[in-house]
Amino acid sequence: MIRKCKNLASLPELSALTQLQTLDIRDCKNFASLPELSALTHLQELIVWASDNITSLPELSALTQLQKLSLRDCMDLAELPELSALTQLKTLDLTGCFDLDLRFKRKEFKKRGVRLIAEEDAQDFMFPDMSNAGLRREQMREIAMEEAATRRAKRDA
Repeated sequence: MIRKCKNLASLPELSALTQLQTLDIRDCKNFASLPELSALTHLQELIVWASDNITSLPELSALTQLQKLSLRDCMDLAELPELSALTQLKTLDLTGCFDLDLRFKRKEFKKRGVRLIAEEDAQDFMFPDMSNAGLRREQMREIAMEEAATRRAKRDA
């Protein structure tokens, strides 16, 4: 488990960790890339949360034991690698990954029995009712989407 490492941009090679079952990286704001993961054939959970600079993932097809892929709040993540070889995948959490277009993938995941969690599915806990503060869920979601667009514009400039 790696938490709140502000200066962590990447990980060293992990190929020697063949028995690793969980790789959990959270709140590492400068984290931008995962190394090659194909040797981690026993990996069951891959969790990367709130890593604002990650835009893509390495090939994951060798991770045939992976059951949970959680990429929450990776706001600049623009695409996913092919996931069809991940036959054990049960949960795919993409909450807060505003750059991903999931419109055409939802049916594929549902057919495979994968529980897909995305920001529109999780808005009750992502955007709680704050009507007493003068904000509606829709307004909070719009603010989050505007923030994501601003981040993309800065990144692409």
